[in-house]
Amino acid sequence: THTLFKDKKGNFRLITIDVKDLKVSDIKGAFLKKVWTKQLAALGDYVYLTAGIRKEPFIYAINWKTGDKKLIPVSFKGFNPKNTTLDKLQVIKESNEIYLFVTVKENRRNSRVHVLSFDDAGNQKESFELTKGIENNIMDVSASSFKNDLNFYVGTYSEKYISSVSEGLFLC
Repeated sequence: THTLFKDKKGNFRLITIDVKDLKVSDIKGAFLKKVWTKQLAALGDYVYLTAGIRKEPFIYAINWKTGDKKLIPVSFKGFNPKNTTLDKLQVIKESNEIYLFVTVKENRRNSRVHVLSFDDAGNQKESFELTKGIENNIMDVSASSFKNDLNFYVGTYSEKYISSVSEGLFLC
């Protein structure tokens, strides 16, 4: 179990209780000024946080055993980081990975969803565009892993970028 505490000055404490032996780990540190954090997911020795400064997103990976920290920028060639939204962190236990789903706004009507994967050692494995060749806008997506490194994605979509209602279901 991992719990993150953060104060207004950017100081943080990551408290971890290892359920196997009930050992408590307490990592202290400081984020850069004006860093926001949103989601937390853990895999292996690393806790991943979606974070950003102003509108520039990144992943903050903290080794809860050693206190080592990694700042992983999230940007895509040809797109302004301000048009990038970190949507969802998902742990895929079968493949021992964490997936980050990222929406990149192309223009007022279209967006693209990219998938970044990370291993249990805090390293980025791959990055690809899930919506390549798809005209609709993905609203929500989840992944499952199968044997032979095959992944299954399911979610909802809308035909308009600015929509709060899904109009269909997709599988890929």
